[in-house]
Amino acid sequence: DILDAYMMQVWTNSVNTVLTFLKILKFVRLNDRLNILTKTLSACQQSIIGVLVLFIWVVFGYAITGNTVFGGGIFEFRSINSSFSTLLRYLLGDFDYPALREENKQMAWAYFWSFQVLGLFILLNFLIAVISDAFADVSGEQSFIDLDATLAKTVEDVRSECLPSSIQRKWKLLKHRKTQTGLLAQVHLEMKEYRNKMLSSEDVEAQEHRQQLANVFVHKDDYMATIPAHIKDNLSEEFLYRVWLDIAWEYNKNQRDAYHQSAERAKELIQEKTVAQIEKLKRQMTTIQDIRGRFDDLESRIRPIVQTWQIKKRTD
Repeated sequence: DILDAYMMQVWTNSVNTVLTFLKILKFVRLNDRLNILTKTLSACQQSIIGVLVLFIWVVFGYAITGNTVFGGGIFEFRSINSSFSTLLRYLLGDFDYPALREENKQMAWAYFWSFQVLGLFILLNFLIAVISDAFADVSGEQSFIDLDATLAKTVEDVRSECLPSSIQRKWKLLKHRKTQTGLLAQVHLEMKEYRNKMLSSEDVEAQEHRQQLANVFVHKDDYMATIPAHIKDNLSEEFLYRVWLDIAWEYNKNQRDAYHQSAERAKELIQEKTVAQIEKLKRQMTTIQDIRGRFDDLESRIRPIVQTWQIKKRTD
């Protein structure tokens, strides 16, 4: 029992070590260039889950078949769990095909090659394709805010949260069984009502606010006017003003990203048009060279006729 408890502690600490290092991914969200991994996985999570389920299902089916056909003579297929691990190693190139042939010559080639084609060439490449498409989309939407500006804002936010007034406000809310998150959720609802007043009923039902109000900036006075008095008393106007500054910072970030993306797109269009014009010019030059060749051929045919005519004229 003591040995089992000790080994459980070792395994638990090993898992905690991995999770601790994975927490670093929370901090790389400060900059989109460093956050490329988590954003890519987030963008492809719906598609990749379906492909992973299909992939695991296929490998599991082959594991049951391998345990049934080869489990009696090959140690790696002694159980379904071992067969599953063995097949995953097969995808990495760690396989012993001669052992399969010795155990069952008739089934070895069909089992091995069908799994390689279906598991490696098709399903595994599906996973790579899904992640590659998501990576391409995320790379095209990267933020152009500098890392030093993001770090400076993060430090300022942390400093503000550690002020005595901020700690006192949180303690006051805690005594009344309230939280900043809950009150800010109410502010969010009030802002949605304010936003919907700027849209038609059709746009509200169709959720077209992102396109219609992409360039609309909420002034501080309008923002403060939408917040009920009891929320102002609980959160303080200073805190709500810092929230508005965060909204303004995010709006400025989105505007800069949109500007840079449009500039990049315009640059790509110019390059595409330039390449198209160069290709067109090449085709025209080829046509001109062909016409020139025809003129040279025609000149070579006419020259003997002219020379014969000149000689005949001199003799006359």
